[in-house]
Amino acid sequence: MQRATIDTLVADGMNIFRVAMMMERLIPTEMTGTLDATYLAALKSIVSYITGKGAYAIIDPHNFARYYGEVITDTAGFEAWWKTAAAEFASDSNVIFDCNNEPHDMPSIDLVVQLNQACINGIRAAGATTQNIFVEGTSYSGAWTW
Repeated sequence: MQRATIDTLVADGMNIFRVAMMMERLIPTEMTGTLDATYLAALKSIVSYITGKGAYAIIDPHNFARYYGEVITDTAGFEAWWKTAAAEFASDSNVIFDCNNEPHDMPSIDLVVQLNQACINGIRAAGATTQNIFVEGTSYSGAWTW
């Protein structure tokens, strides 16, 4: 997302931007691993640019409830991923967290519920206690499948 595009959209009245990213790019070795400093710097730069304009930035892992292409079943690892990631944005009240974009073809709805709760727990444990958190259902988030 280019800064000029953000400037144009903010000038036109837009106030919320979804910043799509891949979980593996932010924490590349395993969900409980460490942050990739280069990717984090770029992510923080665009998020702070958006929120610095008074708009909201949605941190959106666009993974469909997968990590390296495999369905995430490790709820503790998912919580750890979120705790690590959210800690970087916990002090910015204009950041919104999206647990994961459009889970689909999941083994069970219970797993989706457990992953959403793990996300919430990790974000709140990171100190992000006031920001909104988006949770999604399964089957590409269609409300009819909840």
